[in-house]
Amino acid sequence: MSVPYNRKPIPRSILIFGASGTLGGPLARFLQREAPQIRLRLASSREEGCEALRRDFPGVDVVQADYYDLPTLEVAVQGMEGLFVNTTLPKDEQTAMSNLIAAVKKAHCAVHIIRAGLGMQPEANEHRVPEDMRDFIAGDRIAKRLLDESGLPVTYFNFGASFTENLLTMKAGLIRERKLIWHNRKVPHMDKRDIAEAAGRILLSDNHRHIGQFHTLNNGQDLLNYAQIADLMTQVWGEKITFEGSKEAVISEYMDSYGTIFPKLWDFFQMEQDNEEVWALNDFMERTLGRKPISLREWLRENKRELLGLDASQAATAPAATTAPTATAPVPGAAPAAAAASSDEVWDCVIATPIGKVPYELVVRRAGGGTWTGTMKDLKSGADLPVRDGKINGSTMTWGSELTKPFKMKLKIEVQVQGKELSGQASAGMMGKSAMQGTLRGA
Repeated sequence: MSVPYNRKPIPRSILIFGASGTLGGPLARFLQREAPQIRLRLASSREEGCEALRRDFPGVDVVQADYYDLPTLEVAVQGMEGLFVNTTLPKDEQTAMSNLIAAVKKAHCAVHIIRAGLGMQPEANEHRVPEDMRDFIAGDRIAKRLLDESGLPVTYFNFGASFTENLLTMKAGLIRERKLIWHNRKVPHMDKRDIAEAAGRILLSDNHRHIGQFHTLNNGQDLLNYAQIADLMTQVWGEKITFEGSKEAVISEYMDSYGTIFPKLWDFFQMEQDNEEVWALNDFMERTLGRKPISLREWLRENKRELLGLDASQAATAPAATTAPTATAPVPGAAPAAAAASSDEVWDCVIATPIGKVPYELVVRRAGGGTWTGTMKDLKSGADLPVRDGKINGSTMTWGSELTKPFKMKLKIEVQVQGKELSGQASAGMMGKSAMQGTLRGA
């Protein structure tokens, strides 16, 4: 009797944790397109995230699940044969993965789990890591050890590269003085959309050989330091881009955005540079996708407008992306017409945080019925903050949002609008309240 060459059951149901994030959303869309017959369940730890998923994926099962709340995990994994698991900083992997393992074993139906997010050199000899840095990368080691010991059918996605999208956090210097400001670490690169597609293709595969494997992901093309990236930007855009990598300049540029964690990030980048021979390009993504992954050169062409702060008439038409591109956010500091429709209110705001004053652009679209939608952008880092549950009651305007840097934190904001001025507070849980002031643009 012949034995089938491949023998992994293809999951008939798949759960995506963190489905409202930059990996989970593209993975959900890929699965809807490539395998519409599969029962899809999307999970977010936040009710706001669940509301967004219900809007973006009508008819799909959406659940609220938290790695630190075992009963919610038990509900989420029930009946799910495939799982995509990703965690974000800060994270207590001991608790998170212990709870997940317990829930999955209780459900007793998983045939394949992809654990993504490993990326802090979990395979490196710990003695090569400076002692004061070991706690910074310990979570990835803990997660892998627990999952290895669990006996569950896990494939590891190690992010052995910098995300190309991370360059968006560096655009302030590019817009202001055509200068790339960052640590001159040498690392591979890759696009998050390719990671999502690779995860989908492996979950849908009947190849059992992926189970138990530790795959290090990069685009197989770009192993560059940031001075070389500045040179590549010059080539791609036809405009001179300079580079600045001194510790003083980098910390000065990003301290307000990253806060007190940034000096430790600098030390981590230095450790990466001291161990840069660990990085090696590979063809795993190309073999899995059946095509060349998106290169850094392609990504720079696609995102020229946002990275340089150009309006539509200044930027050359970007070539089509290899996969469906994510929506391009309004450019910080651009003319109001580029950031919002003429009927929108654009407010120039400042929040006085414990680590300094941070400028924001707030776009308000009044929807009627005492509600509003819009966008909120950190003009220092270029980060887009979600606006959720916007309400207007007389002169009081409220909404929810969420910081992602220097760590994940929910915000509740309430302001009073008096003519062309607004003032109020942004509450950030244990971090307390910070004063917020704003002026209507053009006033």
